[in-house]
Order: sequence, then structure tokens, then C-alpha cells
Amino acid sequence: MQRIEPGQSEREVGTVFGLWVHESPGSGTVLQRRPTVKRQVERGATRAVQSDNVGPNHAEVPTVRKGFLATSIPWLGLLAWAALLAGCGTGFREFVNPPGASVQQLRAGDDGPWQVTLRVQNFSNVRTEVSRMDLVLFVGAARAGSLALDKVLEVEADSVEIVQLALKPDAQARAVLASDNTQTAGVAYRLEGRIETREPRGDYPLSHESRLAPVPGRAGEFR
Repeated sequence: MQRIEPGQSEREVGTVFGLWVHESPGSGTVLQRRPTVKRQVERGATRAVQSDNVGPNHAEVPTVRKGFLATSIPWLGLLAWAALLAGCGTGFREFVNPPGASVQQLRAGDDGPWQVTLRVQNFSNVRTEVSRMDLVLFVGAARAGSLALDKVLEVEADSVEIVQLALKPDAQARAVLASDNTQTAGVAYRLEGRIETREPRGDYPLSHESRLAPVPGRAGEFR
């Protein structure tokens, strides 16, 4: 390592193992810590401050401040992401499915018409207006007769409406329903036809099969 003779001015020589090395007249080689920089955060701005043991050839580090865009872009990104999530959470998607119909109750008189209670179901997530319904009822293997809706039926989303229709049964169907076997064990039935809706507009085929059971203590009534 180079030394300074007496009378020479003090100067910085170099660094050894991370220490600042300088020599001065009369004191020879002196090892000191290298200048360190302390950082302070002040209201969003970063300020670099030199420590007290800065050498003679080191000036104060200038203050560095973040610009408006540097501090605003992260917040803008978070706001955009929150708006996207809010839009996904509140968005409504319309699902329209064919309506359904089934027999909820059937009351058969001795000679008069049958009273058929239909259960009309809306499988859509929007209100449906049924404008026309033309169905044929079968009991067992016999054709009982036609069922027609002559008024507009409004059914709320994912809901059910009940409608009562009169049916003049064929003789064969009347005999099936009056048999002892049907009076004790019930009978299978089938609905065939079409259902039209005006809001949302649609025309759907219908085919539904199920079974009617006799109501205890009520002759000629099935559910």
C-alpha cells in the first residue's frame, strides 16, 4: 500500500475489505468505515441521507422523489380490479327453458265432466307468460280427452301456477278410472301436446308421464 510522506496533503487511497482507506501527514494510513447511506421515507417520497462518517470527497446524496404516475398506477390497478369483480358479482344472465305441466289433481264425476287441476311450472329465471296450451290427457292406455288454456297465464321465475280445466272424457277412459283396480291402486297418466309463450316468445312440445293415486275416503278423486 502506498504511503504519504510528511508534508503531503491528505488524500483517499482506496478500500480494503469494505473499509475506506486514506492517508494523511503525521498519521500515516488510517482505516475507516465507508460512507453509508440511510434512507428515510417522508410522505411517499424517498430521501437519501449520508451518514456522519462520510469522507472528505463524498458529497451529500440528493433527494429522490417519486413522481405522480409512480405512486398512482398501483392504486389505479387495484381500483380497476375491484370494479371488474363488482361487475361479475352483480351481472344477471337470463336463462329461458321450456315450461312444464303435470296433473296435480283429478276429480271424476259419475256422468259429468272431469275437473283437472294442472300444475304449470316455469323453469326459467325470468317471468313467463303462457299464451296457449293444447294438451291431450291419457289414463292408462285410453285417451281421456283434450285440455286447452283459453287465457294468458303469468308464471313468475322459477315458480308454479295452478290452473283448473274441465275435460269431457271418452267412454273408455271413464271405464278405466271407474275400475276397482284403479280405485285401489291408482293409474298411470300421460300428457302430450304443446305450450306456447308470448314472453319470452316460444313454442315448446310437452310430453309428461306420471301416476295418479286415489285419495282415501274421496271416491273418484286422484292426486
